[in-house]
Amino acid sequence: MRILFPPNIANYIKEVNGAFMYPMIIEIGAWDMQAHGTITIAHGLGANFRKIRQLSVIIRADNDNVYRNLELNNASGAGTYSAGSITYFDSLFVALQRATGLTFDNVGYSSEAINRGWILIWFFQ
Repeated sequence: MRILFPPNIANYIKEVNGAFMYPMIIEIGAWDMQAHGTITIAHGLGANFRKIRQLSVIIRADNDNVYRNLELNNASGAGTYSAGSITYFDSLFVALQRATGLTFDNVGYSSEAINRGWILIWFFQ
């Protein structure tokens, strides 16, 4: 797990009703989406995962020319009309899934030599 923080993080902290939200960026790392339909990525927040208020994921293609969002899906798997989804997050992991036979299930998302994308988490400290 590689956690990145924006440069000059103080400029990105948001005040919401007197509390402060912080950004955390996590690299997904290697993920051959064609061969493996799911992946879990450690976030390091532990029990503080309950303080997560926003979570988004960007997936990039092997050629680094296409970037796509994954949507949050409260169902038990990737949605019928979604190429992939954020299936859950808990005290240890953010879980991602791609749908079989759709956008990410092809050779254009099969390299394990690149970072597949990023997870952006906003949480209260």
